[in-house]
Amino acid sequence: VVDAQVRKEAGWLVADFQLSDLLDERTLSTVESGLPGSCLLEVELRDERSDFRVVRRLERTLEVDLWEDVVRMIESGRELAFASIAEADSAWSTWSSMRIVQWSTLPEDRTWHLRVAVHVQPLGAEERERVSKWVSAGDRGDRRDVSIDMGGLVRRFFGSGEDIGQVDVWRGPTFRLDSIEEGP
Repeated sequence: VVDAQVRKEAGWLVADFQLSDLLDERTLSTVESGLPGSCLLEVELRDERSDFRVVRRLERTLEVDLWEDVVRMIESGRELAFASIAEADSAWSTWSSMRIVQWSTLPEDRTWHLRVAVHVQPLGAEERERVSKWVSAGDRGDRRDVSIDMGGLVRRFFGSGEDIGQVDVWRGPTFRLDSIEEGP
């Protein structure tokens, strides 16, 4: 996390994030080969007493469409197309107006901070799930087949897609609601 800003927007506490170094060598190689890479952003808002906690997770997928020669970034069913991986990486690294929590639910007399965990995986969650269904171990009649459980193999190297696992967590500075400006 290079930068994070919070503001009030349309009755919500929203945050903007600028991230860096999302495309490591392994993820870049995966994306260039036509397979998708994913970035899971987990944002947690906490008060100083840890009485109030909200967690938001959002995933973006980056993939190269080798047939159409474009790079796509997909988030929550929305798709943007770019001419190059560099352009897509710039957009992939910028998260704007992420809704954290409705403003009216926040106690005003508290000090708050954000914690942000970023987890980049060479394969997106949907693709890992689909691959895990292709091959599985099992019995066939009176014999036991030796087969590769691709789901187990994929989960072993890339995670399950449900838990972001061990990642570095960025902790933002503390703030109070009365210091937050209202945005557009």
